[in-house]
Amino acid sequence: MTPMIAFAADDATEQNESSEAITVKETVDADDGDEAEHEWSVLYEYDDTKHWRACEDEGCDAITDEGEHEFNDDGICESCEYVGPTHTHGDSDWFYLDSKRHCKVCPKCYEEYDIENHVDDNGDGYCDKCDEEYNPNGSGHVHSWAGFDYDATQHWWYCEDVDCGEIKGLENHDFDENGLCDLCGYVDPSIHKEHIPYTDVDGNIEWYYYDDENHSKVCSVCGEEYDIEKHVDADKDGECDKCFEYVDEPHEHIWESGKYGWNCEEHYLVCQYCYDEDEDWYCAEPKPGSEAAHTYEKGTCTVCGAKEGGHNWQLVDAASLSDLELPYEYAYGKHYYECSECGECKCEAHEYDEAGEKCRICGYEDESGEATTPHVHKWSTNYYYSTNDFDMYDELAPGCHFKYCLEPGCIVKISDVGEHKDTNGDDFCDVCHKYMGEGTHIHSYSEWKYQNARYHSRTCTTPGCEKTQKCKHSMVDGVCTVCGCPVHEHAGDWQVNEAAGLNKAGKAVKKCSVCDYEMEAKEIPAISSVSLAATSYAYRGTVKTPAVTVKDAAGNNLVKDKDYTVSYSSGRKNVGKYKVTVTFKGDYTGTKTCEFKINPNMTPITKLTKGKKSFKVKWKKRTKQVTGYQIRYSTSPKMTGAKYRMAKGYKTTSKTVKKLKSKKKYYVQVRTYKTVSGVKYFSGWSKVKTVKTR
Repeated sequence: MTPMIAFAADDATEQNESSEAITVKETVDADDGDEAEHEWSVLYEYDDTKHWRACEDEGCDAITDEGEHEFNDDGICESCEYVGPTHTHGDSDWFYLDSKRHCKVCPKCYEEYDIENHVDDNGDGYCDKCDEEYNPNGSGHVHSWAGFDYDATQHWWYCEDVDCGEIKGLENHDFDENGLCDLCGYVDPSIHKEHIPYTDVDGNIEWYYYDDENHSKVCSVCGEEYDIEKHVDADKDGECDKCFEYVDEPHEHIWESGKYGWNCEEHYLVCQYCYDEDEDWYCAEPKPGSEAAHTYEKGTCTVCGAKEGGHNWQLVDAASLSDLELPYEYAYGKHYYECSECGECKCEAHEYDEAGEKCRICGYEDESGEATTPHVHKWSTNYYYSTNDFDMYDELAPGCHFKYCLEPGCIVKISDVGEHKDTNGDDFCDVCHKYMGEGTHIHSYSEWKYQNARYHSRTCTTPGCEKTQKCKHSMVDGVCTVCGCPVHEHAGDWQVNEAAGLNKAGKAVKKCSVCDYEMEAKEIPAISSVSLAATSYAYRGTVKTPAVTVKDAAGNNLVKDKDYTVSYSSGRKNVGKYKVTVTFKGDYTGTKTCEFKINPNMTPITKLTKGKKSFKVKWKKRTKQVTGYQIRYSTSPKMTGAKYRMAKGYKTTSKTVKKLKSKKKYYVQVRTYKTVSGVKYFSGWSKVKTVKTR
C-alpha cells in the first residue's frame, strides 16, 4: 500500500499547493461583510511606485500584499524585481545576439543593451568583439560552436553540425596549481594529487547526499565523490546532520500531528518527523491502529480530504514499473495496475492469446517460447555435429554429435550428445557419419565441373569429407572432353560474394552464367556510420521515432528497406532509454543498435523567498513522468562552483536552502528528474532567478 498525505483544515495552504495551478488561497473580508475566498497570483504586478498581487478569479478585482518598492543596492525591487530609475547597467562581456549583431547583458537585470553590428577588421571570419562566426555575405556554412572538447594536452571549440568537423581555438591547457584547466575543465591527473572539497561561505566542508545510506565530499577541482560515510542523525529529526538530506533514522514518533496518509478505502495518522513538508512524504510512518474508514460529505472525506469513488485502476506501462518499487515481473507472467487516486498497486497474471505469445490485456509479447505450458520436445531423427550444422554449439559440443528439438517456437535445445567414434576404421563416425580423417576411406567424387578458363574440378560427396581434385581442360574443337565446357564468351551479373559490414568492406563479383568464371571483382564500401536524427528528447506524452541515417565509407547514404531495415523498442513515450536496431540486408550484413533518451519535462521557478541566511524556492509541480526535483545555486551567474540539493517526490513543490551567507545574492535554477531502473534522467534547467538573503 502506497500512502498518500492529506492535511487537516489548518494546513489548507500546503494542501492546495498540490493542484496543477500554483496558487495560494487566503480569506479576506469582502465589501458586503461576508467572507470571500480568493486565489491570489504567485507573481506580483507593479507600476512605478508600488507592487501587489491580484486575485486570479474571473471578474474579481481584489488585490493583496500591496506595498511600495524596496530597492536594493542595484536599484531593483527585492519583492517584485521591478527595475527602478536608479538602476544602472553593470558592465559585461559582448554576447552574440543574432547573425548581424552583438550586445552586452546587464548582470543585474539581464537586459540587453549597447546593441551594435558585428565587426571583422582582420578578416578571419569571426567578430572581433563577441568572437562568434560572422558571415557578412550570408552565404556558406555557419558553424554551430557547441563547446569545448579536449585531450590530455590541448582543448578546442568544435562545430556540432553533422559532417562539418571544423574546430577553432586550438591551444594548450592552462593548468592552475591543482591541475585544473580553467577554460575547458580538464584535470591533469599528474598535477592533481589531492582532492579539495567544496566549502560553504564560512569555510566549513560541504557534505553531499550520495545514496539512501551515505553522504560524501565532492572534489571542487575534478568533481569526484570521495570520503563516503554513513548518514548520521543524532537529533533524530529525520535529517542527516551533515548533508541535511532526509534519512530514515530511528526516532520517537509523534502521531498527533494533524497529518494523514490515506488510500481509497481508509485514512490513518502519520508521524510528523517521518514526513518532511519540503521532502519525501511517501515513507511517513502510519500510527498502528489509527486506520479508519472515510467519512464522506459531498463526495469528500471530512477528515483527510480523499475523494469518494473507490480505486481507479490504471494499467502500468512496463517502462514505469521501477517507479512503483516493485519487481519487474512482466517476464514472470504478470502485469500491474496502479490506482490514480491513492497510488495503491495490484497485479494479475497475463492472459495470453491462442498462440500463447501476446497478453490480451497489456500487449506483453513473450519471446522465450515458454509463455504457456512447456511443449513436449520433438527431437530430430538424424544426428548433427557442430562444425557443419550449428556454429553456436562449437564450444558446447566440440568433437560431438547431437539431436535438437524441431518443435516450432522452442529455444533450440539439444539431447543425446555424444563423442564421435570410428570402430570399423572407415574414417567416419559410426553414429553421425562425420568424416574423421584420411585413412581407408574411398572417395566418392562428383562429376567434373568447370572451375575457370584453365581448370575443372570435382569434390568428394561423402558427408564431412572435403577432398577436392583439380585438372586442366582437355580441349578438342573448342570443347573440354572431361567437363564438357565449350569455349564461349563470358557474360553474367554482379553477385555479392562477401557482404559489407560495420567498418568492414565487402566484395562483389561478376560471374559467367554459363561456367561460373569470375570475370570481375569490386569492393563494397564498409558501413562507416549509423546515426539518429536526435538522441535526446523532452517528455511530451507522444511516441518518439527518430529517423536513421546510414553512410558508407565513400560518403554515400544507404537506402532504407533496400540496404537496411529499422526496428524500435516498444513504448518510446515515457522517460527512459530506448533502442533503435538497424538490420542490414542485400549487399550488407550485421546489425547496429543505437540508443536515445526521453528526459522529463522541465519546470519553471514560480517564487524565491529570502530568509535569514537562507532562501526558499518554489516551482511548478510536474505530475507526469517525474520522480523529484534538483536545485542548484551559486553566487556566480555562470553557476561556477554551484551547490546542489535534491527534492524527492513529484508532489514536492518547494525547498528551503539553509546555512548560506547573509545579504548575499544567489542565482538559482531547478530541474526535474525521473528514476527509471535505478538511472536518473534529468530535464533541462529552468531560467535563472536571483534572491538576496537577509
